[in-house]
Amino acid sequence: MLSANELVEKLISAETKLDRENWLRENAECANLDLALLLKDACYSAWTDEPQKVLLISDILQSLSNFRPVPEIAALSFWVRGVKAIIQSQPVEAIASFNQAVSIFNEQKEFSQAANTQVAKLYALAMIGHYDEAIKSGEAALVIFKSHHDVLAAAKTEHNLGNVCYRRDRYQEAEAFYTLARKDYLILDDQRHLAMLENSLAVIKALQNDFREAEKLYENALRRAKAQEMRVTEAETEESLGNLALFRGRYDEALKFLEKSRSGYAALQMPHQTAIADLEIADVYLELNLLPEAREIYRRIAPQFTAFEMRAEEARTHANYGRTLERLGESAEALGELEKAETLYHLEGNHVGAASVKLILANLNLREKKYKAAIILAAQAEESFREANSPRNVLLSQLVRGESERCSGNFDGAQKVFADVWEKSESAEQPQIAWAAANALGLLAKEEKNFPAATQYLEKAVEIIESLRSPLAADEFRTAFFTDKLAPYQTLADICRMDSPRRVAESLGWIERARSQSLLDLLANSAHSEKLTDNPVLQGRLNNLREELNWFYSRIQRPQSEIGATQTEAENIGHEIKKRESEISQLVLQIETGREKTVQRESTFDLPNLQKALGEKRVLIEFAVFDGEFAAFVVEGNQVELIENLGTATEVQDLLEQIHFQFGTLRYGAAQLQKHLGLLTARARRLLQNLYEILLRPLEEWIKEKHLIIVPAKNLHYVPFHALFDGEKYLLESREVSFAPSAAVLQNLLANDSGQPEKILAVGFADERVPQVEREVNSLADIWPQSVILSGAAATFAALKENLERENFDILHLACHGQFRPENPLFSSLHLSDGWATVREAAGLRLKNALVVLSACETGLSEVAAGEELLGLVRGFLAAGANALVISLWTVEDEATANLMSDFYAKLKNGNSLANSLRAAQRQFISQDTHPYFWAPFILTGKWAS
Repeated sequence: MLSANELVEKLISAETKLDRENWLRENAECANLDLALLLKDACYSAWTDEPQKVLLISDILQSLSNFRPVPEIAALSFWVRGVKAIIQSQPVEAIASFNQAVSIFNEQKEFSQAANTQVAKLYALAMIGHYDEAIKSGEAALVIFKSHHDVLAAAKTEHNLGNVCYRRDRYQEAEAFYTLARKDYLILDDQRHLAMLENSLAVIKALQNDFREAEKLYENALRRAKAQEMRVTEAETEESLGNLALFRGRYDEALKFLEKSRSGYAALQMPHQTAIADLEIADVYLELNLLPEAREIYRRIAPQFTAFEMRAEEARTHANYGRTLERLGESAEALGELEKAETLYHLEGNHVGAASVKLILANLNLREKKYKAAIILAAQAEESFREANSPRNVLLSQLVRGESERCSGNFDGAQKVFADVWEKSESAEQPQIAWAAANALGLLAKEEKNFPAATQYLEKAVEIIESLRSPLAADEFRTAFFTDKLAPYQTLADICRMDSPRRVAESLGWIERARSQSLLDLLANSAHSEKLTDNPVLQGRLNNLREELNWFYSRIQRPQSEIGATQTEAENIGHEIKKRESEISQLVLQIETGREKTVQRESTFDLPNLQKALGEKRVLIEFAVFDGEFAAFVVEGNQVELIENLGTATEVQDLLEQIHFQFGTLRYGAAQLQKHLGLLTARARRLLQNLYEILLRPLEEWIKEKHLIIVPAKNLHYVPFHALFDGEKYLLESREVSFAPSAAVLQNLLANDSGQPEKILAVGFADERVPQVEREVNSLADIWPQSVILSGAAATFAALKENLERENFDILHLACHGQFRPENPLFSSLHLSDGWATVREAAGLRLKNALVVLSACETGLSEVAAGEELLGLVRGFLAAGANALVISLWTVEDEATANLMSDFYAKLKNGNSLANSLRAAQRQFISQDTHPYFWAPFILTGKWAS
């Protein structure tokens, strides 16, 4: 006959229920209360190590209770069933099971066991917000344990009572309970409970800004959890470390800890804990301005918390979902979410949570210029946060209140608030609050024309921003992070230009320091990986999603004549596309979180070197916005000038819309409009001349007839500068014109070696929109003997990638249909025979200082994000290693494009520069008085010479 411990092992390792029952029958003498107690202990250990093992132990205890119908065994079976329900995210069922166990233990006068069960029940009660009942049960149990001198049971009760207080954001009460429990665990040298307790206590310390002590406690907790192989506690501690990193503005570190935690919970099959980790990750995305990604997570997990009946987490989800919607400008929807959060927080009796909703409402009122209401709400929130000893939230409330005072004209009141926030945020290790306070103080000093003080504060704000941004690994993180942090750079540039004409170059330096910084990081990182991840599971999911997405793209892109589908079907396909694009974006962010940033780079803008590269024959015009109007920095070989008041973005947009409207008519029927082309050309010239008068006429004194390198800003990225008309001729008739995302990006590209092009890889895939592109690429073989042509079915992205990996090409020519996605620019794509290649796929190619020619529609269009970050195909190919790109600003005409490309390559083959070759090909059209629609879509960005 087996011993009780041996029987436990046999029962746990048994493969079937029948096998377990046989073991019980064969060892009937051991199948008793002692065995049940051993199984309960095994369950308790497994709760923090192998939660799925609890499910098996619950089934075993049920079998034992049926085999030996003893009340105490039945009670223990209900106890374990309650733990099982918690793991399965069923707190209501857990409470019912625990109540059954308590009832039986009390009937048997096993009051200590009944009290122990009440302690286990505290967790489930807290999950669903029954805090008063939880505290009442815990305090009653505590009396029993202390009367029996049961130190361990008393400590566990104090620990759980602390958890209840924490969930209500009652930090000081929670800390008091945790401190008592920790003393007892230390006396008992109970490493397992110490690991859990120190994690809990560290959370409270972090919320009260005692980061040093929190860090020590987390280190202890993680060390103990790993030593005891407590996988659940390890995941919980990693989650807490992620939150600590977020509080301190260490976003990259926060995401890495939280992703590890989420993976741990998922592996342990703990749905409610996985959902909590998702919530924490969404909160980091919100801080990083990844608003659409955060919104999707909040939208997905809110119903999960409702189903789990976890009111506290549900309330927080609705609150932060509302905050996200408010930042996205969706005020009505935001108010709906905030109302749900407020209701749930009141049901929870959570004053801190309710105050967080008030703070979001204060921000909403601030954005809507309702300053008085914002001040009142922020002050009310601040008072609640002070009472709860939540210093970080106090500072956030003061920020909103101070900004509302500043915007309403109370500069003295705002100054006092911001000075207080600046001092306290520095000492409290709150850099994400400190930069905002420094920026606000800088703005106030600028208003008083105290430029030295303003500069000091603003430079400090920039220093903090760049220290926060520097560790971020993923391009999406760095780009999004900058969205709301450009103000100090712009204000410093403004101060320099206002202070003295001698500081114009310094003003340009500040504009450049904020411009295209994430793209610069991508260019500096020349190491390209074939795969995003070495994790086969994640890579497999990504590949599957891409395949599904390509199938849906093929469905939605069918010609109208082939679509027998209803409008409803088209909408369903659109929904499926958005769903998979969202899933891919989330998965890529998850993968990128684990990647290390390989480059640490200071700003590469060097004005003297740029001027040397420009020489005497070129001039760079970098546009910026001051006081709502465009201005232009004109950079020549020996001077920098600033020309202001060139017009507003609205004026430019007005003309652009008229141009695109007229060009759009040619897109759908140039042949039918043939007899009107002369009139249409004259109208186009008038519109292009109006743009010239606004943007270039004031610069003529400096630009003369030199080669122009245009660095656009805002909607100037969509202006065809080379086609602007001065009343007599188009700009490119008198000079070469090229473009660059920023002066620093241009310098980076100019530093790369590239000789006269020899080898070309040409890829052409025709569809109903561009039927002649295969003729276009095949004709290149006549001009360029050392060419590899992929056309028709052979024009796959896989073949393109394989060829680029096998050898270096000087030119990559892609002739195919392209689509720009303004609502989701990273999914802008090129149509090849095996599907649609997006920006991310393009960025994964290996291009060694090549010229990329995108002979397709709208390939040069980009979403212009904060800091003039271009989100589109241009970004993807520059990131892949391109030195220069020929791209299009609108939908191209197939035959005209084929002729233009043939001329361009003929000139390039004869040794002309890139800029000169493109200019010559376009002038050929002008000589025939051709409408700009046919020749002007193509521009050169990057290096002007090969």
